[in-house]
Amino acid sequence: MLKKVKSTYKKALGTSIVLIVLFSVICVDVFAWFYIIRRTRTGDMEIDIPPIIYVKNDNLDEMTSFDLDGLQINETYTTVFCVSPAFLNAVHTFELGIIYTENIGMEIDLHPVEVISGMSSLKDGETGFEEITRSLYDDSVDRNVDCYFKYNTAYDWGANKKVTYNGWTDTDETNTSGIINRGVYKLYSEMTFEETYEETGKDIITKMNDVRMYRFFVLRITWPNIITDENLEKEADIVYIVTNGTASERTGE
Repeated sequence: MLKKVKSTYKKALGTSIVLIVLFSVICVDVFAWFYIIRRTRTGDMEIDIPPIIYVKNDNLDEMTSFDLDGLQINETYTTVFCVSPAFLNAVHTFELGIIYTENIGMEIDLHPVEVISGMSSLKDGETGFEEITRSLYDDSVDRNVDCYFKYNTAYDWGANKKVTYNGWTDTDETNTSGIINRGVYKLYSEMTFEETYEETGKDIITKMNDVRMYRFFVLRITWPNIITDENLEKEADIVYIVTNGTASERTGE
């Protein structure tokens, strides 16, 4: 658990600077990213259309927003989440998109979790690898167990990551003319839910490693430049996470 924000202002900013709203849609022939949502209150966004790809937290519970309590300006922030099809083999290939404004000066990226285990798998000399530890309830032993999510901050997405601005087409990073509140669009594509998985037990680690049903990612917030009081006076940022899935031709089991 990250340390609480030290100053009153930063604490308020830490819980309100970023509202991450999750959209999950199914797309077969049409590239349909957005559906209408209904705003209820500042920290609560309700999805009107039942998603086919669910966004879930590390407890595998469906969610519509992230709890960013502990986010501090100028300090790296990480959280782990997963995506899951509505039922087995419902979705094969999928994409994740992040959309965020540049008011405060943060940068947001996704990193795929490469290992989920019951003990640390970090090794000396592994460049860029980090872990997130969560104490999660394991009903197979009726107690909480430590789960380690290993990811690589230097993971190379190659052609499967595309960054555009104010939409999904403009790749010109320098184009800011006439733009008051520029948006950054990051698209992560060509990811899959696997067709087979060999279960080795009923414990929480085995369940989370089921690549037919769960794909885990780390959302990482960094600050390329030191944030000053001038930045803090700007508007807050809102971050959208969208999912786009291609229906599988396989039959659910």
